[in-house]
Amino acid sequence: MEPKHPRDRARQGFTLIEIMVVIAIIGLIATLVVPGVMNRLDEANISATKVKMSSLKQVISSYRLAHNKIPDTLQDLLQEDQKNFGDPWAELNTIRDAWDNEFVYDRSGTRKFELISLGADGLEGGEGPDADISSKDNSMPGQ
Repeated sequence: MEPKHPRDRARQGFTLIEIMVVIAIIGLIATLVVPGVMNRLDEANISATKVKMSSLKQVISSYRLAHNKIPDTLQDLLQEDQKNFGDPWAELNTIRDAWDNEFVYDRSGTRKFELISLGADGLEGGEGPDADISSKDNSMPGQ
């Protein structure tokens, strides 16, 4: 059935102004929601990095017990080792932080070490999610 008046035919769709108002509302909601979601994502990555760091410290401690020294590099943990029943001590994702950057491994002596994540930007220093995370700063066991 065809509309009787031309005015009725024009009301069958949305006007440009109505569409622009809806887009503006969606944009306003996005500007309010997205920063909060991004902050939560940053917090989650920081927490995940601290957990991965703690787990890696346990792996290094196990390696130290088997070899009576800490590994020279984190790559040593990825090699098959007869003292670990022929298996590697860690997988590649174990030696990487939540941003998929390899931890910095600062070895001092045969028993002391520090693990450092360079944060979201992968560069030294920074603030917020870009700040470095150190195993010493977190007072983690094994130091």
